[in-house]
Amino acid sequence: MGQDIVFPAAGFIAMAVEALYQARQATYAIDESILREKYRYRLRNATFPKALVLQENAMGTKIMLTLSQRQNAWYEFIVSSLTGDNWSEHSRGLICLEEATRPGKWPGYVN
Repeated sequence: MGQDIVFPAAGFIAMAVEALYQARQATYAIDESILREKYRYRLRNATFPKALVLQENAMGTKIMLTLSQRQNAWYEFIVSSLTGDNWSEHSRGLICLEEATRPGKWPGYVN
């Protein structure tokens, strides 16, 4: 990668979290304090098949995130970018918002 400016994988995850947050708030609003205390985002099968290299002097990069409901509470997210007439996939996975079994303590949490 050297001198390339690469969009971080954490940015794709943040986009997926924000997309699910907005979708849920539009259909079933949850108070912010309750959301932080009683709910968590869970990811599954997140992949990053191709780096998103950003151009320093470019006019910008068109990025699209699609969010599609799958089984139960899971949603599939796909992040792609447009170069010319071609879309390239950069990230894909599943995300859900679930109620914590014990607020403040997550399964697998080690203190």
